[in-house]
Amino acid sequence: MIFKHSVSCGISNMVWHQFQNNIDFTNEHIEMLYLDLIANRNISNEITPRFQVLHQSPQILVIQNKEVVHHASHSAIRISNIKELLPS
Repeated sequence: MIFKHSVSCGISNMVWHQFQNNIDFTNEHIEMLYLDLIANRNISNEITPRFQVLHQSPQILVIQNKEVVHHASHSAIRISNIKELLPS
């Protein structure tokens, strides 16, 4: 999972903090990566063509077997949607 975050955006900051406060699963279920878009612009720019997902911020991408199986941005980022993808 990649959480794309712009540290200079108030909305992105709000969503990032809500996400951190509500996450209730661990890295043993999913590898969670945080991407600071400003510090890592080259990586951010590579995501759109590689995964065919339009750039947004904040944005979450869940990748399985090199394919995006879920993505969402802004207020559509929900822990419950991610948990549905985890093995039971």
